[in-house]
Formats: sequence, C-alpha cells, structure tokens
Amino acid sequence: MRIGSLHAYGQELDIHTDCYRNKRLALHFLQPDEGEAYGVLTVNIPEASIGPDEILVKTWSENEPFREPALATGLFRDTGRRVPTGCVMAEVWQLTPRALALVGGRAG
Repeated sequence: MRIGSLHAYGQELDIHTDCYRNKRLALHFLQPDEGEAYGVLTVNIPEASIGPDEILVKTWSENEPFREPALATGLFRDTGRRVPTGCVMAEVWQLTPRALALVGGRAG
C-alpha cells in the first residue's frame, strides 16, 4: 500500500508498505510510473527491541540519500536511538500519527 512519496536520486519515489515475517513493518520505494522496486528503507533485526509505532531504518551506504527526504515527508520522526547491526547502526524512527493511521495503527 502506498503511504507517501519522496524525492531522492533525482526522481520521485513512492513509499509502499510490506511486512516482514515477524510482522514488523517493511517500507520500500517504487518508481511511480513503472511500478518497479527502487530500494528498501527499513531493515529487520528481530532481536532488536522497538515499540509498536517504531521501525528500524537503514541510513548507510546507498540509503544515505533517502534519510532527509524520508524525514521531511512528516511520516516519521527520528527517536535518536540506534541499534547495532554488524559494523553499522540502524536508526530507530517513530511513525507519526498520520503514518500510523495509514498503516493501520501498528509498525513494530
């Protein structure tokens, strides 16, 4: 399901929802015209403790250009918390009330 869009890598991308096997919210990007997958915003770290309105976000490597545009959508808020995964840190973001309404009230 599409919950918003952002501009990154010189193009407009739609933000869509999915679900990991452990029922946590997954967010990925699709190109609106072609509907082709473009990238994934979230990561799934099953052992990480996060709240029901929180997601784990990959902001390193190829995902670095997505961070600021994603936060600017008003769908997410950076909590300032970080979860180690290998030699990098996943950011813990909270879904705003608007985003929670779009995803059915639960993220984690």
